[in-house]
Amino acid sequence: MIITNTFVNALSRVMRKAFFTTIEKIEEFYPVVFNVEEEGKGSRPFVDEMTLVGFGYVPEKPQGAQLTYDKAYEGFVTRYVYTTFGLGYRVSKEMMLEDALGIIPQLPKALAYADRQSVETKVWNILNLGFAAGVTGADAKPLFSATHPLRGGGVFSNTAAAATLSPTSLQNAIVNAFDLLVDDRSLPIVRTAKYLVVHPNLEKTALELIKSAYIPGSANNDINVQYERLQIIVSRYLTSTTGWFVLGNKGPLGSDAHAAKVIWRWKDNFEQDKDFDTKSIKNSLDYRYTFGWTDWRATYGNPGL
Repeated sequence: MIITNTFVNALSRVMRKAFFTTIEKIEEFYPVVFNVEEEGKGSRPFVDEMTLVGFGYVPEKPQGAQLTYDKAYEGFVTRYVYTTFGLGYRVSKEMMLEDALGIIPQLPKALAYADRQSVETKVWNILNLGFAAGVTGADAKPLFSATHPLRGGGVFSNTAAAATLSPTSLQNAIVNAFDLLVDDRSLPIVRTAKYLVVHPNLEKTALELIKSAYIPGSANNDINVQYERLQIIVSRYLTSTTGWFVLGNKGPLGSDAHAAKVIWRWKDNFEQDKDFDTKSIKNSLDYRYTFGWTDWRATYGNPGL
């Protein structure tokens, strides 16, 4: 029996349709929390982003005295380097002719699922590896550090000693990492806490903290100051069952938002080809992207107990 081009082309269309139909149905979860940018076609294998160090406090000017001049200067420069990921599979001539169990149409669906889950696992490592000493940002510190250097002098912390998620630890996180946040000149800046991100094992605790009008576990009827203040994000992609995170809103660098992001060069590139020597059909997927953070502000992480 001869496999004609018509048969091969028809089978290719079926597999291609199965891939894109499936990929469109699998909702991406990471954009709920992280900023997403699409650079598209570009000439460089990386993207550079820089924070700006603004001016300090305005000093008093005595009558007749000269103005005091200050200067803004570069902060930390973050380089996002693109990485390409790819995976393929082959369908033999014999398989195409004797697929009695209907396996072939399932393969593109499995590839689409592997695509989505691989990206989710990688991107959520922004938080999972946020305490790792070997995974650092432009300031040579992990995302969550007690000693983020300020370019104008001093340090700032967006983490704390390991603690369980509780009314007290959550309040301390918001006050210290958001309400008292400063820029590189130690001037107060506004970053509003938006998301409480937890593992499924902490969902019950998080709901009690955010959805209770009174402090959970207390018989004093004290008002819960965190009542509906944050949006709870439950992520199965977090590797720690006790760690918890508070993030600001999504938005551009320098705004009332965090700067953890994903930048796509291209995504979901599905291709097919015929292999003359083996008489098989080859299918492949590839995508190219990068992720990380430009600034640690508007993020807080606690490793939990």
